[in-house]
Amino acid sequence: MIAAPLPRILTSLLAVTWLLCMGSLPSLAQPPSPSAPARSGHTATLLRDGRLLVAGGHGATTRLYPIGAPQAADGPPMSAARRSHTATLLIDGRVFVVGGYDGGAALGSTAFFDPASGQWQDGPPLAERARHTATLLRDGRVLVAGGEMNSTLPLSSTAIFDPTTNEWHAADTMRQPRAGHTATLLADGRVLVAGGDSDSSVTASTEVFDPQAGSWSPTEFDLQFARAGHTATLYPDGRVVIVGGYDAAGHALGTTELFALASGSTAGPDLTAARAHHTATLLPNSRMLVTGGTGSTPLATSEMLAVGGESWMEGPALATPRSSHTATLLPGGTVLLVGGTATEDELESIDLLAGTWETSLPAMTFARTAHTATLLRDGSILVAGGVFAPNPLRAAERLLPASGEWQVTGDLGQERFDHTATLLADGSVLVVGGQAGTTTLASAERYDPGTGTWNTTGALNAARRLHTATLLADGTVLAVGGEGGSGTATAERYDPATEGWSVMAPPMQARSDHTATLLHDGSVLVVGGSALGLTLTNAAEIYDPVLDQWTATGAMHALRTRHAATLLTDGRVLVTGGLDPADVNFVIHASAEIYDPAQNRWTPAASLAGPRFNHTAIVLPAGDVLLFAGETGMGEATTGERYRPTGNRWETTAGMPAGGRTRQSVTLGLDGGFWVCGGQQGVDVLGSCDRLDVQAGFVSRPVLSAAGFDSQQRVVAAGSHWRPAATASSDTTNSSAVNGPLLLLRHLDSGRLFWAGQDGSTAVAADGMVSAATTTAPALLAGPVLATVFVNGAPSNRRFVDATPSEPAALHLYLPAISDLP
Repeated sequence: MIAAPLPRILTSLLAVTWLLCMGSLPSLAQPPSPSAPARSGHTATLLRDGRLLVAGGHGATTRLYPIGAPQAADGPPMSAARRSHTATLLIDGRVFVVGGYDGGAALGSTAFFDPASGQWQDGPPLAERARHTATLLRDGRVLVAGGEMNSTLPLSSTAIFDPTTNEWHAADTMRQPRAGHTATLLADGRVLVAGGDSDSSVTASTEVFDPQAGSWSPTEFDLQFARAGHTATLYPDGRVVIVGGYDAAGHALGTTELFALASGSTAGPDLTAARAHHTATLLPNSRMLVTGGTGSTPLATSEMLAVGGESWMEGPALATPRSSHTATLLPGGTVLLVGGTATEDELESIDLLAGTWETSLPAMTFARTAHTATLLRDGSILVAGGVFAPNPLRAAERLLPASGEWQVTGDLGQERFDHTATLLADGSVLVVGGQAGTTTLASAERYDPGTGTWNTTGALNAARRLHTATLLADGTVLAVGGEGGSGTATAERYDPATEGWSVMAPPMQARSDHTATLLHDGSVLVVGGSALGLTLTNAAEIYDPVLDQWTATGAMHALRTRHAATLLTDGRVLVTGGLDPADVNFVIHASAEIYDPAQNRWTPAASLAGPRFNHTAIVLPAGDVLLFAGETGMGEATTGERYRPTGNRWETTAGMPAGGRTRQSVTLGLDGGFWVCGGQQGVDVLGSCDRLDVQAGFVSRPVLSAAGFDSQQRVVAAGSHWRPAATASSDTTNSSAVNGPLLLLRHLDSGRLFWAGQDGSTAVAADGMVSAATTTAPALLAGPVLATVFVNGAPSNRRFVDATPSEPAALHLYLPAISDLP
C-alpha cells in the first residue's frame, strides 16, 4: 500500500468529504493449498455443467474441478483403477470410460459417469485393451480402435459402441495393429488413424475408417516419420497437424507434419524442443498450443504454431515440468493443464488470449463522470446523469452497438450524479438517489426503453448518494447506506409492482462508497465503505432478505472503500484494492482478500502488482478476474491485471489505452465486449469510450438465436454453427476432446456465472440444447439473465434469456463436423 497525494484524491472524488477514524491491520500470509496425489495416464473431460472430470491415473480415484474454482474436489471412485484408458463425452452428457491398465493388466471393463447423479455405473464389457483410441462419431456412436493387451501385444481389433442400445458391435479390423496411435475425426465424418507402436516397432502407416461403410482402408500416403506418443490435431482447413512423439529407438521427435488425405504429408517447421507424451490444443484463434512432454527429461516449455502452420513460436513457461498430463480448453480460450509428472502441482492454467482494446469510438454527446450505464434488452446501452464539473446532468443517451453511434433519449426528471441504476425484470431501468448540487436526493425514476421516457416512481424514505442498489431474488431492489441525512445507517427495498419503498432492518454499520454483492443463496454481502465508527469486526455484514436480518461476517484483514468486490464462480467473493477509510494519509491498498460464505471467513489473497482504487473488476467465463482502470495515487492506472484462482496469482495485462481513466462506467455488451465510457483523467471529464474485446481474433464462433426458461426452469437454447471446427485437444488416449457446446448463464446484476448443464433425457443438437433444471440457482432466475454458447472455447453472441422461450423446431443429434461453418 502507498499513501496517495492529498490533492489528487480530492480532485478524483469531486470534493466528496471523507469521514475517517481508524487504523488498519497488516495482511496475513496466504496459507498453502492442499495438494492432490500426482497422476498420469489419466483422462480429463469437460462436462456440460462446467466441471472438469479427471479420472484415473492414480488408482480408481477421480477429481472434479468446477471452472474457476481454486482446486478440484475428490469425486466418486471408479470400480477399478485405470490408467491409459479413454474417456468420451457422449451426446447425452454422460462420460464413457473404456479399458486401461489396472497395475500391469489390461482391462475389458467400461463405465459411465452421470453428471446429474454424480455416480459411476458399469457399462458393457469389451475385449481387454489399453493405450487405444475412442472417437465420437457423427451419429453419436463411439469407435474404439487398437490398443494393447500388454506392453508387447498391439491390437488391430476395433469395436463400435451404440449408446442408444448400450451395446458393442464388432467392426472391421484395422490393416495394422497399433497402440499409442492417434485417431482424428475428419470433416467428412471419417476417422484418420496414424502411427503408433506396431509389432515391436513404431509405424508410419495411416489408415482411415468410414462409418457408413463400416470398414477400414489404407490411405495412399504414410507419415514422413514413424512415431508413437505423438499428437494429431485437425485444423479448420482440413489438414491434420502431427507433432512430436518418439521413434523406434525411443528418442523424442522434434518434427512436425501436416497431413491431408488427398495429398499426403508435408514437412512442417521443427519444434524448438523434441517432445513426446505432450499435449496439443487448438485455440479459438486457430493457433495450436503444445505443452510439456518428455525430451531427455520432462519439459516445462510450451510452443505455439502459427495459423498457417509455417512456424513455431515460444509459448509461456510452465510452472512445473509436465509429461503425460492433460490439457483442456476452457471457455474463452484458457488452457487448463492437469497432472502428469508434475508433483504437488495438480492444476495450472495458460491464457494466450488477453483481448484487445478498441479506441477511436464515437464519443458520448455529453462528457460525464459519476454517471450510470445500463445494458438494455435490445442490446443498446443507456447512459444517464453524471456530472460535468461543476454541473450535474439530466441528459441521457443510448449507445447503439451495431452502428457505434450515440442517440439522445429522454432527459431525467431530475439532474443527478453518484446515483444507482438497476435493470428490472420488465426491461425498465430504476434510477435511485444521487446528488444534485448541494442536495442529496431521495427521488427515484424509471426509464421506459420503448418510449424513451422517464417516469417518477416512489421516493426513498431516506435521501442517499454513494449507496448500493442490489436486485434480489424476488425481483425487489435493496438500497443500502450512502451519504445524506440518516441514509448511511438504513436500508430499504423497492417493489417494482407497487412502486413503493419499504424500510428494512438497519445495517449494523453506517457506510457509503461500499460494495454489495448478491451471493449464491440470495443473501447480500456488504463490504467496507467510509463512515464514522467503522470497526474491523463489522467492516462486512450479510443481509438475509427472507429474515430481514443483518449478520456480521468474520473480520476482514483491511478496511477499504472505493474497492472492487467480484463474485467468483465458486461463490466466494474477491475484494481488491481500495482506500483505507481510517487513515489520514489516504493509504491505498495493493492487497486483496477473499470471503468464503461457507466458512464465514476472510482469507488473504495474492496482492496486486500495485495499489489502486476506483477500478473495475470483471469475472471471465473461465473464472479468472480481469482488473483494469482506476487510480494508483500517482495518476490513472495504465496497466491491467488478471487474477487466476487456480494458482492464487496475478498477471499483468494490457491496461486502458490513452492514459487510463477513473470513475468510469463499464457495461457488458451483447456483442461480447465491455464498453468503458466517461469518467475522469486528472481534472478532465471524459466523453470518450473504449471497448475491451476479450475474444479478439476468435474464429468460427457459434450463433445464439434464442434462449429462454421453460415451465420447468430449464433453458431452451437454439442457434447455428454449434458444430466445432475441430476437436479442442489432440485425440490421444489421455485428452478427451471437447465435443460440443456449453451453455453459460450470467446474472446481469450480480455478475454470477452459472453453467446450465444438460438435461440427461435430451441430446445436444447441432443447433440447440435443453439445459438441466436451474432450480439450484434461485437468485439467478430473478431479473435479467444473459446466455452465451461456447464451442471449442469460442463464444457466441449474448442474448437475454426470455421467461417464455420458443423451443427449437427440432433437437436432432449433435453432429461434430465443419460443413456448416460460416
